[in-house]
Amino acid sequence: MADFLTPEEKERIKSEELFRLEIRKELMPPAPAPATENKRQKLWKFLNSTFGMWLLSTVVVAGIVQVYNERQEKAQLALAKESQDRADERKRLENYQRVALEIAFRFSSTMARLKVISRKYGKQAQDAKAHQAVVGAFDPLAKPASDSDPPLYPEYKLYSGLAMMAELQRHAGPAEREALTEILAKTSGFIEEITSDTPLAGPNAEEIASGLLQRMRYPKWSNSGFPYTRCDEKEPFC
Repeated sequence: MADFLTPEEKERIKSEELFRLEIRKELMPPAPAPATENKRQKLWKFLNSTFGMWLLSTVVVAGIVQVYNERQEKAQLALAKESQDRADERKRLENYQRVALEIAFRFSSTMARLKVISRKYGKQAQDAKAHQAVVGAFDPLAKPASDSDPPLYPEYKLYSGLAMMAELQRHAGPAEREALTEILAKTSGFIEEITSDTPLAGPNAEEIASGLLQRMRYPKWSNSGFPYTRCDEKEPFC
């Protein structure tokens, strides 16, 4: 088919079409801008990246290790405290037993001396010599030990028997302290009365031993195995 349009006409039509296209673009509303990524999307994209996965695994592992180490440290501290508590309790019980045995030894020594005095003077009323002997018989309870009158355990040499009773209170449990306080008060008062400058014609040695047993009887030293600690006031020298 013959081309009836001259080059000039073609160029004119082309220009008109381009002009119309530009007009349409100007009249059309602008295309919406691509939606920007929100923070959550950015974070998720970062976490899914190679570096994000490495960083996340590092943080998680470090956190797990820290929690594990803290729990291990707490467990070790708890075990150490439990072990120390057991050691302290063993030490307390050991000291308790040693003090109780020391008291039993002093108690038995005093009773043995009173028995010797009783055999020598019988049941007659005290005279000056008998009274002086009774005062000396209470030395294991009333005075600190000495080289001539040694203690059962060397570490208690500077303690009197009464002081050992006070020491036992420190190692005893709360429920026992009240009973020990009463025994200490009764025993110390009795010893002070007997060893003071009493009138002659006081109680004889057997009566004194009976009075001491009545005030000082206590299972912790009565069952120690030392002589006379298990006797009673009716037969103080059993």
